Amino acid sequence: MKKEKSNKTYGIQKRYLTYTIGLLLLALLLSSIGVWIYVQNNLISAVTEKYEFMTEKMGLSLDSMFQKSDEVMTKCIVDEGVQNSLRVKSLGEVEQTALSKYFAYAGMDDVLEYLYIDNKENIYARSYSKITWQDFEASGFLDLLGEEYSKTKWICTEDTLFTDEEPALFIGRYVRAMEYAHDP
Repeated sequence: MKKEKSNKTYGIQKRYLTYTIGLLLLALLLSSIGVWIYVQNNLISAVTEKYEFMTEKMGLSLDSMFQKSDEVMTKCIVDEGVQNSLRVKSLGEVEQTALSKYFAYAGMDDVLEYLYIDNKENIYARSYSKITWQDFEASGFLDLLGEEYSKTKWICTEDTLFTDEEPALFIGRYVRAMEYAHDP
């Protein structure tokens, strides 16, 4: 009879130990899930804050670049060489070279390539850019500029003019003669 008692006691102790271990494992599992949810929420919050910060900085940087490009283009409009290029008489070779050099030093440091086309379809570009009026016309940029006069536009599209159709940001603006009405 004593053996039966000790077996019953041992059985109760075994069950007690099993339930205790089970409860401890359940508590460990629940606390692990809680810690994982807490870490996940903190990580998402931190990444979102960094993203918002970087987006705000990028927006401010782009706004600053837009203001700068608008100011540079405004200065280009009133430049004597640009205004002379818009007259009926074409510029001489020396004046054309001088105008191309003017754009190279006009303060557009962030611009990799530039292109100015007068109203007679003469192209002023960097010396290593061999672009014709037909190339420009085929690129579709004339349509992308729209009809708005003297407003700086940023156009993000594939570059079919300078490179092999890589995405790029273009800054464009129509320029008109200030003394008389003529095509931009």
